[in-house]
Amino acid sequence: MPPSQAKQVAANDEQIEHTIEYRIGSEAALENSDVEVEAGVARLKGTVNSRSDQVMALTVARSTPGVQRVIDELRLATSPVSSR
Repeated sequence: MPPSQAKQVAANDEQIEHTIEYRIGSEAALENSDVEVEAGVARLKGTVNSRSDQVMALTVARSTPGVQRVIDELRLATSPVSSR
């Protein structure tokens, strides 16, 4: 890939990353998640409180223009076990 094209891809990835972060950042349940984008591939990392939060984050990433693929590395938070 020519250097000028590589710079354009990197700029697009950065724009996609910011868009996803903005869209999921408005959800308090997703505040412990992180997004990385490389060559149109979005990688979601971090902890979510429920499966529905995970699905929401994945849906947002998949529906973001420019995203070719989504890698799900989100984990469900574990609640502390109470002893009685």
